[in-house]
Amino acid sequence: ELVRKVCGKEVHGVTFPLLTTASGEKFGKSAGNAIWLNHEKTSCYEFYQFFLRTEDADVEQLLYKLTDLEEEKIDEIMKRHREAPNEREAQNVLAKTITRMVHGEDALDQALKATHVLFGGDLYDVTAKQLLAIGKEGNVPTVKYVRSKLLEKTICHVAAETKVCKSVAEARRLVNNGGLYVNNVRVSKVTDTFGSSVRLIEEEVILFRTGRKNYTIIHVI
Repeated sequence: ELVRKVCGKEVHGVTFPLLTTASGEKFGKSAGNAIWLNHEKTSCYEFYQFFLRTEDADVEQLLYKLTDLEEEKIDEIMKRHREAPNEREAQNVLAKTITRMVHGEDALDQALKATHVLFGGDLYDVTAKQLLAIGKEGNVPTVKYVRSKLLEKTICHVAAETKVCKSVAEARRLVNNGGLYVNNVRVSKVTDTFGSSVRLIEEEVILFRTGRKNYTIIHVI
């Protein structure tokens, strides 16, 4: 009405219903479940993981509303998903499709590699540069450590000095309980050292893990 009075022209507006979860909760900053399209605010890895964590009750509507997949394709995906929900095919398709649409194929590849590494996968084909980039993508703490000190100490001592563990004693307890990993390989003995039984990635980077998902990257300088 204001435009018509001021400009003498007729205009039209388009509105869209709010995107909500199956429980009725809206997606948005105020609800605490928002993500950003800008990769500097939400990394491609975090973006991918956000959609990968979609609940079963929400995944079908998001496939229809947020992707450009054909209806028949979505129906096929959902049919397989309902037959084997534990495989989470629908969530995988959703996360890959949206990440590719928003950030591109290279960003999707990086998100997939980060997911592989940060969920316990092997590091055989991961370079030091890639691991440092993965750490940045996944908000993994990165600590610099002097090379000469590294060669003089056990893995347990290094874990304590880099705050991976609170103390050497805690690191030893984790090793004895099978809960301390280097480069996603379980440390087997409290006397293990770098160079004797464990190697650095390209002689430059170490990935520590305690428990299932607590990671720290050590950048050796």
